[in-house]
Amino acid sequence: LSSFQGGAESHAQSIANINNNDPWSVTVVGGVTNIVAGGLDIWDEGGVVEDGFVFVYIPVTGDFDYRLHVRSMTTDSSASGGAKCGLMARENLTPGSPHVFCAVTPPPPGKNLYQALGRDLPGYGSCWAGPNYPTAPYPNAWLRLRHEGDVFKYYWGKNGYTWQQFSVHDTT
Repeated sequence: LSSFQGGAESHAQSIANINNNDPWSVTVVGGVTNIVAGGLDIWDEGGVVEDGFVFVYIPVTGDFDYRLHVRSMTTDSSASGGAKCGLMARENLTPGSPHVFCAVTPPPPGKNLYQALGRDLPGYGSCWAGPNYPTAPYPNAWLRLRHEGDVFKYYWGKNGYTWQQFSVHDTT
């Protein structure tokens, strides 16, 4: 199981439990969203694409520019290899859906990195969408995901104002 504490722009949120059998909870207190969740991963397990995670989301169509402040993220040792949280654009709520994911992993024993992932076709595995992943500076880990036309741009930051693009994913 992993625990995430952070804040995002204020919007009505929906929650989807996508193929996840682990205990989970989502609470919002004072504008801070706390998520405790587990699941298989957002990848593929042994060649079988069955995403398993809790998805707190805002339905959006068209272009967007979202930012997320990840203040803390903890994990138990069973989830440290695949635990992550972040900003995801997803075609639908089915396991194996195409998506892009601007993520951060937990501090040690986790990988403690920003990551860019994506899946272009339904039912296929996710893949890395960039070669360089900077270290996440908790409690000041910021993520930004921009969508313009067919292009998604992944950014990391330390303060919510200054951004470094670390990957781009063209869906054409």
